[in-house]
Amino acid sequence: MLNPRAVKWLVPIIFILLIYFSINYLIIEPIKETNLPENFSKMKSSIREEEWDDANYYMKEINEQWDRVKMKIFINAGVDSVRDFEDSLARLETAVQEKESLPALMELSTVEVIWEEFITF
Repeated sequence: MLNPRAVKWLVPIIFILLIYFSINYLIIEPIKETNLPENFSKMKSSIREEEWDDANYYMKEINEQWDRVKMKIFINAGVDSVRDFEDSLARLETAVQEKESLPALMELSTVEVIWEEFITF
């Protein structure tokens, strides 16, 4: 039989572990399963080769995928990180629409760095 004092401490520890593993399973894994990094890479190639129609296509794909995972990221990363990512996405989209390679590549690099921070928390 368990000591009542042990049960008093054991229940909260089990509860915390359940929450931790639930967050990992329900939030972090679906985020890692998106193909955003693959689209970042394809977009970078399109920009370097100045294939702006392809770059616009990948921009649309990135925005759609971001909309699907944004709330999951927000739960873990917070409003400032999400805002930084969206600001960089907006600047990236503008650079692609204006067909400006250097600013587009710079913003894409920023987006990739922020994304890596999101998936390593």
